[in-house]
Parts: sequence; C-alpha cells; structure tokens
Amino acid sequence: MRRSLSCDIHSRFLRRGFPNNRQIKTNIINMNRKHIILFSVLLSLALGAILFFWLRGHGRGFNTSETSGDSLAIAQDTTAIDTATDMRIIREYYVKGNNGSVSSEDGWEQLNATHLTETAIDNILMTDGDYDATIRAQEVPRNFQKTLRVVPLKGGWYMVCFKTGGESGWERIPVRMVTDKDGRRKIGYITPIDLGQTASDTIFYHHVIHIPKQHKHAVTFIEDFYRSYLSTKLTIDLDAPAYQRYLIRHFVDKKYWAEVGRHLYLNNNLIDDLVFNATPKNGWKPQYEVYVTRKSGWYGIHSQTSGVDGDHYVKVEKRGNGFIIAKFSSAPPTKGADGDESYDRWTDQQPQFAGGETALSEYLTEQVHYPKAELEMGISAKIDVVFMVEKDGSISNIEVAADATEGFEAEAFRLLGDMPEWTPAMWNDRLVRAFVYGTLFFKVYRNGSAEVEFIRRAVNIDDND
Repeated sequence: MRRSLSCDIHSRFLRRGFPNNRQIKTNIINMNRKHIILFSVLLSLALGAILFFWLRGHGRGFNTSETSGDSLAIAQDTTAIDTATDMRIIREYYVKGNNGSVSSEDGWEQLNATHLTETAIDNILMTDGDYDATIRAQEVPRNFQKTLRVVPLKGGWYMVCFKTGGESGWERIPVRMVTDKDGRRKIGYITPIDLGQTASDTIFYHHVIHIPKQHKHAVTFIEDFYRSYLSTKLTIDLDAPAYQRYLIRHFVDKKYWAEVGRHLYLNNNLIDDLVFNATPKNGWKPQYEVYVTRKSGWYGIHSQTSGVDGDHYVKVEKRGNGFIIAKFSSAPPTKGADGDESYDRWTDQQPQFAGGETALSEYLTEQVHYPKAELEMGISAKIDVVFMVEKDGSISNIEVAADATEGFEAEAFRLLGDMPEWTPAMWNDRLVRAFVYGTLFFKVYRNGSAEVEFIRRAVNIDDND
C-alpha cells in the first residue's frame, strides 16, 4: 500500500510536469511588474505628502496667513469660528449704524465699542469727513436695509453686500472678524475702498512694527518712525492704538498732538496720505523714500506710487539722547532775507488777492499776452503753478509745471511775477510767508479772444495747529 501510494504521487507530478526555465522567467517578470506598480504608487503618495506640507507651510491655496515683508504670522484662534455669530454681529452693526437709531455721540461710541476693535475704529477715523468708510459712501443708499447681505468667506473674512442704486448695482465690502481683548468677536478690519473687494490677510501688517530705541542719524530715525507709525494704520493688531500713542508722545512735538475724546492722535494727515498709496505690486504696503534737503535739519519724503500728490517735508531736532519730529510741511522749506521760515499748512489766514479769485482771473485776462503761435493754432493749456507770497505781499519763488510749452511757460512766469501785492498770510497773529498752489487755464475761443483763469488748489489746514 505504501509503495503504490508513493508511485501514485510520483506519477501525478510527472503528469503535471515541473516548471521549465521559460515559465520561471515569466513568473519573475510578472513579479517585477507588480513591484514596480506598487513602488510607483508609494512614490506618488510620498511626493503628494511632501507637496501638501510644503504648500501648507507657504500658505498657498490653504486658509493660512501669508507673511510679507515685516509682517508676522497671525495667531489663529484655537476654537472654531462661529460663523453664525460673526454674521449676526456684522449685520447688527450695519443695521444699527445706518437705520437712524444711533444719533448721539455717546450712542456711536457705544455701538463702535461693542462691535469694533479700537484698531478698527482708528482706521475708520482716517476717512472721517470724506465719506463713511463702513459703506464707502457719503449717504446711506435708499434700499440699504432691504438688500443688506452678509456672506461668509474664509479665514474670518465676510463680504458685506447691498444695493447702491448706482451703475455698479451692488457694493461689496470685505470685513475681517477677530477676537478682541475682552474675548468678544468684533470687526477688526474693513477693507478700504482703494483695495476694492480684496479679502486677504496679506493686505495689512499682522503686527505693529516697533521702532528701535536708538538712532545714530536723523534719516534712519525718520525711516523707522514712518515705518512703525504706518504699520499702526494698516493692521488688525489689537495693540496698535496704544503703540501709536506711544510714538506720538515720544517722537513728535506737542503742537501736533490732538486729543479726540479719550484718544491721542497725530494732528497731521501728510503721513496718513501714504497709507492710501498701497497697491498689489508693493504687497499692499506704502512705498516711499526719505532724502536730505538743502536746508539743515529738514528732510523730504517722496511717495514712490503714482497718484499721491507731491512730496512732504519734516524738520528733525535732537532732543536728549534721541530725535523728534519738530515740524511738518507740504512745501519745500525756504528762508527769506530775514531768516523766517515759510508756512502754508499752519497759517490761520491764507494769502489773498484783492477781490478774491474772480478778481484775479479778471486781472490775468486783462494782462495776458497770449503766445502768438498757440493763439493762431487755437491751443488752450492747463498749467500747474506754485508761488510764494512774502510778508510784504510781493511774489517770489514762482514755479511752473515742466510740461508747459515754452510760450505758455514764459507767459505764466510773466503774469505771476507782475501781479500786484497780495494780502499776506497770518499765523499766530503775525505776518508770515506762505506758498500758494493753483492752476492757470489759458483759453482761446473761435472768435480769437482769449482769457486766463486761476483756480486755487486748497491746502489742508489743521484747526488745532
């Protein structure tokens, strides 16, 4: 029995046959194909994981904060955002603030305190008087309450939408919610009108930039001061208002301090003008340069973004172990024969032509020698000019825009230089020299007649200066 069983088993193997060399090679190839496919899958997963964490660390395509320039990463709330609560707070603020129920100063202060961070309030005050930054308009649209919508976005951002009744149809204003120091959710940032519908943490500084304590040179002091001060205007940092007050008290002369309610502000908008020159090309950060002027102690600040009119100037003085900003000016500082400095921003009374601008335009039209070539060709011109009215009313320091033709330029110089004396400017009950800015309009008509009109460009005067 044992022998027949052994023979039977042996015969089965003989009938089935042993694998030959060709079969072995085929099996090996099949096994290699499986290994290659498995290796490819694992390699793809590994590369995908590496790409995921790389993108997450760089903030591309994910809901994380991007850092730019001097900004730092924002500390995200550990708790999940309650979108419904955020939307209720935003809607409540916009409804109460625009339905007429809040009319007193105390009422507005209370509404702002319960719905906005102090940083957001300060940012809104920058545009106070020109338009309402919360709705980007001077007046509330007729159908505002009925059409108001709050749409959640990502990363604490929401879009406030409402019908305007204008050509655009709808206004869309991005709003960023944050957790305030008291633990309550509040509006921390409202995207300015210049930035349109941008809803990204890359459009502001994530934290205030602190100014170094020591400076060897006035230029580096100005650069650091502007850099730090502007960061308090473009941020959601809850400590921005307090640090802004620190900068003003320690580095600006007292005559530029302004007390508004419980808050201290820099009573000068020359610096604030730089806030509005931010563009996507410069990472939404103000671009400017500081340079030394010919006058000792004075420095110029030049905006590197088109659309911001002209330079402005600051006088720096040494105080103790550091520097302070002693004066601001929107015109180049000059000195007369008696050594007096010129003023244009702080004058209590601006220089005036006898009879006002209408009388001035009539005088210029009577006196004009219209350039012959331009008159024959029927060419009109618009020329920006600036000149100084001395303390005795005489005219000096005439400047004419460089883009004027030779004929118009020469006539502009002649007309302004030959003007009769003006009434000089007054400041602190004394006569001072002051600049006058404006535009000369040279006009020629079909009948061959011509006229010249002067339109004065207003210079902002701070009431508290």
